[in-house]
Amino acid sequence: MKTETTAVLDIGKTNKKAIIFDMDLNALSITTKQFPEIDNHGFLVEQPEAIFQWFLETLSEKSDIYDIKAISITTHGASIVCIDQKGELTTPTLCYTNKADQHFAQRFYDKYGSRELLHRHTVTPEVGHLVNSAKLIYFMQEQFPKQFAKTQQILFYPQYFVYKLTGSLCVEPTMLGCHTYLYDPKIKHYSSVAKQLGVSDLMPRTIRKSWESAGKIRNEIARKYNLSSDCIVTMGIHDSNSSLLPYRLSLKKDFVLNSTGTWCVTMRPCNSVEIKDDQLNKMVFYNFDVFEQPVKTSMFMGGKEYEKYMEILNNIHHQNDQPEFDANIYDNIFNNADTFILPTITKGTGLFPNHPAAVIEGERYIRYQDIINKKAVPEFFYDYQHATAVLNISLAIQTSIAIKHIGYTDSDTVYVEGGFTKNIPYLKILACLLPKSKIMTSSMPQATATGAAILGLSALANTAPDELTIKPLIQSRHIQNNINLNTDKYVANFIDSLNNTCMPLNQNLAYIDPSNKLQGIQ
Repeated sequence: MKTETTAVLDIGKTNKKAIIFDMDLNALSITTKQFPEIDNHGFLVEQPEAIFQWFLETLSEKSDIYDIKAISITTHGASIVCIDQKGELTTPTLCYTNKADQHFAQRFYDKYGSRELLHRHTVTPEVGHLVNSAKLIYFMQEQFPKQFAKTQQILFYPQYFVYKLTGSLCVEPTMLGCHTYLYDPKIKHYSSVAKQLGVSDLMPRTIRKSWESAGKIRNEIARKYNLSSDCIVTMGIHDSNSSLLPYRLSLKKDFVLNSTGTWCVTMRPCNSVEIKDDQLNKMVFYNFDVFEQPVKTSMFMGGKEYEKYMEILNNIHHQNDQPEFDANIYDNIFNNADTFILPTITKGTGLFPNHPAAVIEGERYIRYQDIINKKAVPEFFYDYQHATAVLNISLAIQTSIAIKHIGYTDSDTVYVEGGFTKNIPYLKILACLLPKSKIMTSSMPQATATGAAILGLSALANTAPDELTIKPLIQSRHIQNNINLNTDKYVANFIDSLNNTCMPLNQNLAYIDPSNKLQGIQ
């Protein structure tokens, strides 16, 4: 007798995965393939048709072993698909990594509202050139006017695959509410931007629950790929919210999830939305979870900053390992408080979007660009342990500021997942900066896909995820705060350095309130 399972299509920006889960959320089979961006007449485009075909062929192969009862889709945000009445693509499925012309953003904000206005009303900041879905749609309207005019439906990325599988047109809160400018949290429906763009009538009207069934797979798909005609498909889910779902179900008390990688994303479920004045024009915003509840979120490219500085150090020292934590080295750095690595390498991102990346060494101010162009090198970069320590401190301070931006309280437990869980110095410094909180590293193999699999189980049971009897297993480890380091002077100087060298978007917006410098941003 075949094992009853749920199949998940997990579409990351780099890797696409087809994962088979049993009814106890154990991953039985993982198939991975890359579908890189391709060039289409000068535009970078995704390959949804190729991904879909690969997924069906993979399911067909697994159907001899597994009885696939449900299919669930999770994808990265910021991708939309335009189709005509027959379901055919009307425009290329553009990647959000495409670059618009230098005046594009201003045309958009002149027409639909200023950055500050949209940040307040849609709780969404500007993210890159085309990461905000409304800007991506506007770009497509400009670049492909004739093709776009044929569009009958606009679907977010996971819902396109749901449509291909079932024929159902649907939308759910995690994709609509993920930094799109298209969602108004006050009315829990489409924003004025969506209406002004003329796309609110091109998108499904009813916002469905993420765990609901969109219907059974098409009969022709069932026949061709040896799948059960009773196999159901869920609504789809945004990947960040998919990875958050297991924590939402397992943890009862207030918590912060610090998901680390190229992007370091901090998330805290909450009950209401508010963008404060000192958060405007920064990557502080709200996602909305499967229960359509707000999740205050902040993010910065911590992994990229770590990678870029480690490349510089590797060129000098021909090593890129992380030295073991040496309390004496960190103690000296904190006490001297005169060497700093300041964000932001990728302009327009993070919590200091217009601050130029730089290194401070005593009285020297050294631009990051001058370092990579070999015009100047900080002296302390020739001391590998000192340099890596300063880098870890910078990332930990940025993380603590990001966490405090999202409504953090001293009673919160902070869970760190992803690449930085192996960076013990970073974790110890973070524990020093948040001394009243418990810092935990957590691990859940295939966390994003597990969240999607939970939705499959919910759809099969016709019940909400928090009413399921099965709970995902999260492996965690407490990072003991057993060192005594005085970080106050260093943090104060770090913040002063940011304020003294910042280039704010609006001159009346300070990055950090100097009177509150030791506490970071509340």
